[in-house]
Amino acid sequence: MVESVWDTEKSTSKQKIVKYLGKIEKAKLLDIPEKFRNLNNIIKYFSEKKYYENDNQNKIIMTFRENLENSLMAGNISGAENLFESYSKIYDAKKFIGDILLPVKTRIDLLLRKNQISNGTHTVCYNGMLKIIQGIIDSVNLKPKKDKVLVCSPYGQQSILENKLVEIQFAWKGHRVVNAPSFSSISDILFTIERDHPGIVFVTITGRNDISNAKRLIEQINEKDNIQIFSGTHSTKKTIVQRNKENLEEILIQSLSN
Repeated sequence: MVESVWDTEKSTSKQKIVKYLGKIEKAKLLDIPEKFRNLNNIIKYFSEKKYYENDNQNKIIMTFRENLENSLMAGNISGAENLFESYSKIYDAKKFIGDILLPVKTRIDLLLRKNQISNGTHTVCYNGMLKIIQGIIDSVNLKPKKDKVLVCSPYGQQSILENKLVEIQFAWKGHRVVNAPSFSSISDILFTIERDHPGIVFVTITGRNDISNAKRLIEQINEKDNIQIFSGTHSTKKTIVQRNKENLEEILIQSLSN
């Protein structure tokens, strides 16, 4: 393993040996000196050689998460996109979202709640994640064979990224997705239902403060026939069909914890 250093006397760069690794096909990530392990080209190399050793898999995931968080915090969108491309080459986009992006999103949200980052930094990070998600959505080869899905949020909830994460989950399953604009009123959403005739409506909820507005929205949508109504967070792994009006508030609260 070598690195380039500048020779001031000869005004040129030369290679300096960092470490002898032996046969490269037997080299492991832990053989790399610690200060170099997080470099994108090192991570990319071990990813592209199908580096599946179980004892090191968690270390690779944690390194990708750390690199993605650092790239987003710095507003380095191209660096974040390179990390996505490296990880998805050996795994896939679904694994990148589940293993890397969602945990990083959760941590960034936590840092904001603890006032450890500013609203501006949080917005920069969200914009970076949004660009990655939109790129994934644009790359999906859609051949819709299932019901059209409307993704929406209770009025007052800012959930563009969360709704995009729901959109990509449904798109992968073969649904054509309509994403309602942020801050759409109940009448706007009902109009969209009349216009686009979705078979499924997914109401994204991000916190308990959204429960009352979500309840009013779902009660209105429930008047429509033959529409499945789901609610939950952005994961869509566990969602609940909203047809029981008596237990609606309890069901909405439960959907937050799924």
